[in-house]
Amino acid sequence: MLTPSIITSFIASGFLTPDPVRQPRIQDCFKNLRKDFYEYFLQSDQTDPSYLPVELYILMEPDFLYLKTELDLPDSMGLTGFLNKLITDTALLEKTYEFLADRFRRMRITPIAFASFFPEISHADATRRSQTFGAVSGMQRLAQRFNQEDQWQIRAIELVCGSRIAGVEFEEERKRLISTLTPPDQTGNTLEKLIDGLDATVADQDRNNVIPYSLELEPGSMFLVNSAESIARIAELLAESTSIGFNLDLSHYSLAGLLKQDDTGTFYLTEALTKNKAFETFRRHIVHAHISDSSEKGHLGDLPFGSIHAEDYFRKQIQFLKTLTSQGDSALPFSNHLSLELEAVGRWREIEDSFKILCQLCRES
Repeated sequence: MLTPSIITSFIASGFLTPDPVRQPRIQDCFKNLRKDFYEYFLQSDQTDPSYLPVELYILMEPDFLYLKTELDLPDSMGLTGFLNKLITDTALLEKTYEFLADRFRRMRITPIAFASFFPEISHADATRRSQTFGAVSGMQRLAQRFNQEDQWQIRAIELVCGSRIAGVEFEEERKRLISTLTPPDQTGNTLEKLIDGLDATVADQDRNNVIPYSLELEPGSMFLVNSAESIARIAELLAESTSIGFNLDLSHYSLAGLLKQDDTGTFYLTEALTKNKAFETFRRHIVHAHISDSSEKGHLGDLPFGSIHAEDYFRKQIQFLKTLTSQGDSALPFSNHLSLELEAVGRWREIEDSFKILCQLCRES
């Protein structure tokens, strides 16, 4: 049975902040999500639920700014530099773990995966790439620190595999926001550098402790991994890797034209993937999954359930995912969690309603 979880990026302005106005509403939302998880998935009548599985987005800017204040870190330190420091600074690693673990206990949430987005992981400049891989290594160290305690079990570290979109700037002349782009790597072996870099982050570690990386396909020309060809090439590079796999975002694979429905409504992966010689490697390396509603017109942001598709659409997606990941020959363990991703949703009620539906559907499956 797949277990529902939710990515914390649905609170785009951060969820750790002690803001006296926002924090009570955040707590109420988590309380409602916990209640739905217990009632509709666990089917428990516990009156004071104490557990909600979440996929922790590391670390959204408002949360990182708060963490810097609490840990008395330099104002000039950025997230990439901070995560790099976790590799060698065991005291800082411990302080970071204690800070986050204390907040999670108070909020009654349990991280089951980390999520991240480092556009410069595919940057043309080798130094910028190296700094980013260092940040990933620091994130791996933090996840392993959590897993040293019986209370926690981080099962995957989700990674968007690089983007040309570096951020946004305000264009004064036209009074609008525009994307800033990183220069493309023209060497032609960017995917090889990605896999080599990720392998290096765990090369000197006990493989029994390594949390697998879960590589995400993002539809659109600005992203490094965005097609059947790029997925297949990564699969060829992985061979029997015990540290790198794939994140099957059902919405993204649909938008990329790789996941479709037949005349009965049953979902299937298209021949662009299944006819590739690397397909079995891809299938056996699926380690985590995301779900949301989406429009076939384009990747316009994550949508709450019911925005475009009826409930049965998601029921059949979950059935497809369960069949694909339960064949008993995986090269890497599947997380057994399906994370609801709702980064572009602005209404609390829509978030709570979508998670309630996901809990019901996962229970049915």
